[in-house]
Amino acid sequence: LRDDITGDIRNHFQTIINETELAAQYLKDALGKFSSSKGDVTTIKQTSFHSIIEDLLNKNHISDRTFLYGGSPREIVTKFNDEHSIEIADDIVISLFQETLNRFASTMDEDDIITIKTYLHGNYYYCDISRHHKNFPAVDDVSRFGEYKTAAEIVSIRPTDRFLEHIRNENCFYTYDKLSVNPSYLSFKFPTGSLKAQKSEPVDKLKILAIDDQTVILDLIKAMCLSLGYSIDLAENGEIGEKMALENDYDLILTDLAMPGKSGIEVATEVHRQKPQIPIILITGWEVDLSDEKLNQAGISKVLYKPFRIEQLTEEIQSFFHSKSQF
Repeated sequence: LRDDITGDIRNHFQTIINETELAAQYLKDALGKFSSSKGDVTTIKQTSFHSIIEDLLNKNHISDRTFLYGGSPREIVTKFNDEHSIEIADDIVISLFQETLNRFASTMDEDDIITIKTYLHGNYYYCDISRHHKNFPAVDDVSRFGEYKTAAEIVSIRPTDRFLEHIRNENCFYTYDKLSVNPSYLSFKFPTGSLKAQKSEPVDKLKILAIDDQTVILDLIKAMCLSLGYSIDLAENGEIGEKMALENDYDLILTDLAMPGKSGIEVATEVHRQKPQIPIILITGWEVDLSDEKLNQAGISKVLYKPFRIEQLTEEIQSFFHSKSQF
């Protein structure tokens, strides 16, 4: 940061820088398992998630719907929907859920039931684990209200949740019931967007343009897009970005708001005037007053505020391409 930037503005910029560096490091760690060196390619098993959980339960089966977890017989009900594989090695999933179920079961009353529910929501695959009395239903889909964080973030808040160590370096997310001493539910969120993108459309049709005057932001977006199989072009200011957008075909444009020269709003307005079919996401670190009318006139489909988490941007990008694949 420049020495002449002080006070709240400096603090605001420092927060953006810190969050971006953390996100970049998280992305670097997450991408590590996809890389290869000296011809040695890492293979990630794609066993059905349902099959893994069913095999795990069978090894602890006593009778009917009774299983041995948390040192005692527990009644467990499964509600598996939308069978899917996830990009995490089978042994990690087995270790994660064996330890999770033992820990979760050890905190419940004898008459409680555990329900394990899986389902797809958006571009993510979810597994909810809840406990409830026999005469009460299991928790509704946690995806609709849960505030998910990376496993590493949760471990820093709840170091006793040691089962999350199995996925500390994996690209998945977690939330829990924060209102009870012993949580009544846990939920895991696994991204599936990269698999969907590869199957639904050829990768060369999914092309993104990112415009930002901060190199670290461009590097972050580039790494994330490449990890998802998308093509990505970068522009370091509004003038260059506008020229590239008008001369090339893109499926999505990401542009910063505050840049030297042309602002993101000015770039979006001109691109929307000439190519109204291209969705545009505006990224800003300022608490600016942007009316819906002004955003619509500029063709802005979404506003994403800095500092943002990498999963937020990932989900926004995948949602645009998922919607596109439906037509």
